[in-house]
Amino acid sequence: MARIHRAQLRHAAGRIRRTAAVALLSALPACQGESSSGTPAYVDVTAGRAHSCAVTATGVVYCWGDNTYGQLGNGSQETALVPTRVPGTAPFTTVSAGFYHTCALTTSGVAFCWGANFNGELGDGTTTNRHLATPVAGARRYTQIETGEAHTCALTDTGAAYCWGAPLGPLPGSSGRPPNALTPERLPVEPLAAISIGYEIACAAALSGTTYCWGQFAPGLPDDMWSESPGIPVEVFTAPPLGSISAGNRHACGETLSGAVVCWGRNPFGQLGDGSQADRQTPGAVAFSEPLEDPTAHAPNHSCALTAGGAGVCWGLNSEGQLGDGTSDIRRLPVAVAADLRFRTIKVGFVHTCAVTDEGEVYCWGNGAAGQLGTGERTASPVPVPAADPKAMILPEVPTAPTARVGGAR
Repeated sequence: MARIHRAQLRHAAGRIRRTAAVALLSALPACQGESSSGTPAYVDVTAGRAHSCAVTATGVVYCWGDNTYGQLGNGSQETALVPTRVPGTAPFTTVSAGFYHTCALTTSGVAFCWGANFNGELGDGTTTNRHLATPVAGARRYTQIETGEAHTCALTDTGAAYCWGAPLGPLPGSSGRPPNALTPERLPVEPLAAISIGYEIACAAALSGTTYCWGQFAPGLPDDMWSESPGIPVEVFTAPPLGSISAGNRHACGETLSGAVVCWGRNPFGQLGDGSQADRQTPGAVAFSEPLEDPTAHAPNHSCALTAGGAGVCWGLNSEGQLGDGTSDIRRLPVAVAADLRFRTIKVGFVHTCAVTDEGEVYCWGNGAAGQLGTGERTASPVPVPAADPKAMILPEVPTAPTARVGGAR
């Protein structure tokens, strides 16, 4: 299968329209309802603190792992050791797992969230935890949604950014924090091509080519500016322009429009992938013998990417086997994931990693204490293991998706 250059796609014609994204998913060869193993054919996956979720080719979301706050969206608070369906009829195209909450977009771009809502991170106007998918207030159409520790952001098809939940730091010149946003609020920044929420930080790639970061310990900012970049995006560099971006704890990675993977920020465990442990305030190329794409850094101390051929590579902290190379050794340079598999996407979580193969199967590795690997057990694995067959459950339907507002709502 010819692999698509994701960074260039995100910038083509400003942004990929929702209808184009749906058509792209339906054109993938594995999208025939089931994978070669007989399990649902997955097209997207996400890894949170201790739970994981994936979307099938038919738009069904499955989640597994920790469910303390209902972040699996199945109507309960019971841990699920295998994939469990999120009930509802609206087909979804993408899903994002945060610390204790999860959000997803329907094919029409309507946002739903579920799980912990102590800080308003579900965006429904309340602080009530939700065990079922609940529509985000505002009825806008979004093309991307990203979750962090207790914060969520989404982009419209015009590149406008809206965020909700806990603030990412104090207000400039103040030791206090601004109030939580219980519904989506417009982010004061130019039109964006991509956005990513990490742990107390966020970064975004603008359509103009400028990269912004903000929040506590935002990567790319001098130490004396960290306290001055709360919920307000700060320009960190204009070159190279990025087509995709992924924020972690105090580091971030992105893919340039020319097809290079770069990282910057803190580097105590080699999570920048340049062979050192030196911090970088400017982006530096990840050192690997082959071109890389689709970088993911949504973890405290490790990062991953794919080769052009779909092989997984990871680098950084490896205490729980989250790099997937069969060891627990710190890697300051990318190492191959120990599996003869071709992935179409890869995502890092807190101390685990998941990926979807070209055949539509989900594999995970790393910490599995909460069942976040989806194998049916609570054990860790330093190499990729396949998620088990989904658990059949009869559950109530989610609320009807609201009709998306047009025009000014964007």
